[in-house]
Amino acid sequence: MEQPLQYVEPYLANRRAELEELRLIAQEMRDQVWQEGKETELPGGFCHGDVHLENAKFWGLSPTIFDFESCAIGPYTYDVACHWRKRILANGDESARKKEWEAFLTGYQARRPLEQNELEAVPALATLRAIWTMALPAQLGVTWGTDWLTDLSYFDAHFKMIREFAERTRSRRF
Repeated sequence: MEQPLQYVEPYLANRRAELEELRLIAQEMRDQVWQEGKETELPGGFCHGDVHLENAKFWGLSPTIFDFESCAIGPYTYDVACHWRKRILANGDESARKKEWEAFLTGYQARRPLEQNELEAVPALATLRAIWTMALPAQLGVTWGTDWLTDLSYFDAHFKMIREFAERTRSRRF
């Protein structure tokens, strides 16, 4: 998580307290998933890295997944966290989102059951993903979204989201 924060550091020069808060949140979330730099017993392998309905096309019951620019090797539950992060941000009825989340988990676990530690890692991984996403336009060579970096509301919105996810992690609220 150090690298994404290094990317945005120049844009947050006047917001040192918030940058430090982000560093502390990133460390706390990382510690939720990895202990002392060693991966916990989260099963891992290929992760899409951006799982949500907009990155899937269905023909009947057969899905085709696309948009693999964020794929990597990591904990399988990272994909679950990416989906959770997108859905928790969705507008609408909280009750409907909760039902959708439960339906997603039921379907996911019908194919690959999740252990308790994997479920508990979801909000922490979603928080880390939110920090990474905030830093995307600041990465070297990126040409899209760079205008956002000078818009204080861009960071305000991301700080708000990251703080909410961190609080959900601390209170174990999904």
